[in-house]
Formats: sequence, structure tokens, C-alpha cells
Amino acid sequence: MKNGVVTSNSDVRIVVASSSLHHTCQHIDLDLLSSAWRIKWPALYDGVWRYGRSKLGNILFAKELSRRLLSDGDPVSNRIYVNSFFPGMIVTDQWLGWDTYFGSTLGWLMRAVGSWGQTLEDGATTALYLAASDDVREKNHRGQYFIPIAAEYQPSWIAGNMELARDLWVSVFSPFACFSSRNRTGSMPRRQRH
Repeated sequence: MKNGVVTSNSDVRIVVASSSLHHTCQHIDLDLLSSAWRIKWPALYDGVWRYGRSKLGNILFAKELSRRLLSDGDPVSNRIYVNSFFPGMIVTDQWLGWDTYFGSTLGWLMRAVGSWGQTLEDGATTALYLAASDDVREKNHRGQYFIPIAAEYQPSWIAGNMELARDLWVSVFSPFACFSSRNRTGSMPRRQRH
């Protein structure tokens, strides 16, 4: 990332996709992140909740990465902008999965209702704004969440929990610390609980 900042007026953008369904997750149990068992019942609710949890994790990741870059003391890091976004309700082939839960008739109805959402072009606009617009640098957008079309928006209350963002980062990335440039021994660090 830092190698991408080559001139004094250039910057790097990291754009993380999320979803408005992050609102379905109001709690993250770090011990259940990789659970293969259903946590919620029925299966539909569990699937939507897991999807929402992953999208909440994406927002928390963007916030924590942004915080870490700003606090590491390297001036190059200050020119890396990390934000997350919801592209909008866009009907894609992935929506065919509703047929599994509701049957083909109700699945079709879900897609029909969803077709009133954004177009593929609308969905791409926010990502392009975050990746290329001078506004991001000029308005110092860092660790923010955006919705269509390129509008800054306040995510759920839990998505603003910076302690949870840090704990999630540590929980997910600590097992990989042995691969960092600071730990060339290959030994696995002890996992710490917060």
C-alpha cells in the first residue's frame, strides 16, 4: 500500500464493500466467528445474520485499518484513505438464492421488489467516488461508511464501536503475525483475549 504513494500529491485508496444488512448483526461473539453450526434459527435468519455479521466486520475492518494507518507515525500512511460503502440494493444472479429459502414464486417476488433498487451503474458510482474522487482527500474521508450515491452515512451503533474493531482485528490477524516483517521466526504469537 505504502509503495503506491509515489509523489507528494498522490494517495492510495482502499475501498471496502459492505451492506445495509450489517444492521442485522447487533452483537459479535469473537469465539463464534468460524462456527460451522447454526447460531440463529431458522436457517434463513442464520444466513442473513451471518451475511450481516460479515458486512459489519467489513465496516469495522475499514475503521480499524484507517485508525492504525493514521497512528503509525509514517507520513506515507497519512496518505492512505480507507472507507467502506454499500453499493445499494442491486438484483444480480446471487438473488436466485432466495428461491432456495422461499420457493421460485416468492423468490421471483423478492427479485421483482429488489429491481426497484439501484442499477449496476449506480452501485459502482460510490465505489468509484471513494477510489478516485479528490473529495475523499479534500474532505479527509477516513474510516467512513457511504451509501448510494456517494453519500456519507452513519452505520449502525455497533459499527462505530472502535474497541470492537480493535478486538476483531486482533482476533482475525493475530494468528498471522508470524508472517509479519517484525516476526521472522515463524513462531505463532500467543492469542490474547480482550
